[in-house]
Amino acid sequence: MSLKLFVKYIELCRELNKEPSLKGAMAFKIAFK
Repeated sequence: MSLKLFVKYIELCRELNKEPSLKGAMAFKIAFK
């Protein structure tokens, strides 16, 4: 997983007031291949 994509995921979680998790990151990675 690229760092750029991971940072985007963290920002998205902050926007949605969600706790970033490894499981969520993996789902995000699959969704944004």
